[in-house]
Amino acid sequence: MRNRTSPCNAFGPAHCELRQQELLEALVAYCRVSLRKAAGEKAVADLPQSIGLDADHLFCLPLGFYTTPTEVRQYLENLGFDREEIDASRAVRDSRLAGRLIVPWRDQWGRIRTIVADMPGSSTNDRAPRLYRRDADFDEPFGLDVALQASSGGRDHLILVGDVWDVLYFRASGVSNVASLGSPRKTPTSRHWELLADCGVRAVTLALADNEVGRARTLEAIYQAGGAKRAPRIFALPAGVLGCSRTPASFTRLQGLDDFQRILQQRCHCYRYVAEAIVRKHKPQPTWTDAGLMETLAEAVEFDTRFYNPEVAWQLESFFWPTIIEATGVEQDAVQMLLARHCYSPVLRHAQPAHEYWGLTRQLQFYLQEGAHADFRALVRATAEGFRENTDWTRPCVTQAATLPILSISEIEHTENFDKPSEEDVSGTSVEEEDLAEAPEGDCLPEEIDCEPEGTDSDCKEPEQIDEPPSTEPVDIHDLAYRIWEDKGRREGIDRECWLEAEERLRSFQIDVVPGKSTSCDEHRSAA
Repeated sequence: MRNRTSPCNAFGPAHCELRQQELLEALVAYCRVSLRKAAGEKAVADLPQSIGLDADHLFCLPLGFYTTPTEVRQYLENLGFDREEIDASRAVRDSRLAGRLIVPWRDQWGRIRTIVADMPGSSTNDRAPRLYRRDADFDEPFGLDVALQASSGGRDHLILVGDVWDVLYFRASGVSNVASLGSPRKTPTSRHWELLADCGVRAVTLALADNEVGRARTLEAIYQAGGAKRAPRIFALPAGVLGCSRTPASFTRLQGLDDFQRILQQRCHCYRYVAEAIVRKHKPQPTWTDAGLMETLAEAVEFDTRFYNPEVAWQLESFFWPTIIEATGVEQDAVQMLLARHCYSPVLRHAQPAHEYWGLTRQLQFYLQEGAHADFRALVRATAEGFRENTDWTRPCVTQAATLPILSISEIEHTENFDKPSEEDVSGTSVEEEDLAEAPEGDCLPEEIDCEPEGTDSDCKEPEQIDEPPSTEPVDIHDLAYRIWEDKGRREGIDRECWLEAEERLRSFQIDVVPGKSTSCDEHRSAA
């Protein structure tokens, strides 16, 4: 008798993978039909009691009943699958599958990647272990095939719960943007967060068990997200918000879906959740002890130092440090002294941080428009002081400026365009009017500065650096251009460039640039 060649060996691995998908789909279809027969009656009777579902909803869910390995093998062989394909699928190898409920675990494209075999209806202590079909390369959470559909809204906001049955319960209740890692004992890792980000998920709410173990897993999930290369925005249900219920599913069964939607609106930022957990850990009593206060601040600084980077700085300042400062009552200066990095002062405020470039610019514009010259000079002085002390020039510190009032959005919109300051506005500066007198018509410009006549277009480069305030001495455009030429190493052929840069510097301080009395470059050099 000749040996029949397996289709997998005849057509290659791609065809073999396709056949395995067809076999798994056939297995799931067989188990779904078995759930409606006499063999699945007991499982149908126990399931509503264990997860709180109505019997009418069961057949709308992707559930099935596994009869016996012998019956499953016979069914698959009748469909044309050979023994080698059935053994490769691992669908009939384990005798413990008999009598279990089957749930297909699909990826975001709807392909079956593994199968969950569970025995619901028993208590947690004596429940039989849950079985999975092994797939080493599969890390996607359960439920993404439905949660990521456009009608579900899972890409905008995904709720991550602890168990597969919680996902099925919420799905039967009309909540589709829910997913799970498959077991309450599993914690999201950095790989899971990166995978969700790659799937296009923008925000995730951690809704794990509301007990000591569940809260510890929530904290670990947040720490894992901090080490991921990319991750969605992460929120969490506040500790104790579920009351006497342990999981969101049990809370919904007792209180109703409307109450669950209400507490979902109370979700907090993951950094606020960490800050509250640190406070709870070191403040078991109503009042602070010295040791507990010091441990709280030390752990907060350690968390900040571990996860700080410029991209999450505003989140730390907005959610983490305000919670720590409010709970401990410490002064902001004391927190700043504890921080390892320089020039970082968390401030409890509801407007945009004053150290942002655009916020600082709008604040200066507002003071000019309102004629608040003293506030304008104070803000410039505080900013310059912060630049002088800061070693990280990419993120300037404006610690003193943070105590000044911040513009609201409506005020910013009204200060988008404003007139140049009048003569009274600049009366306190050292730039006098005679220093910028117009040159008589017909006077020539310096010989070595090849500048086109006023009013013509020319290629003008942006100044490389404008990092010094106006000089306290009278300013003359010829002297300024010469000084710029000296700073550039007195190279030949850059006279016009230095002249244009001098004009640009004067314009940056709201001064009308008009050529003054012309002098030759030789006179400038001899005078220098």
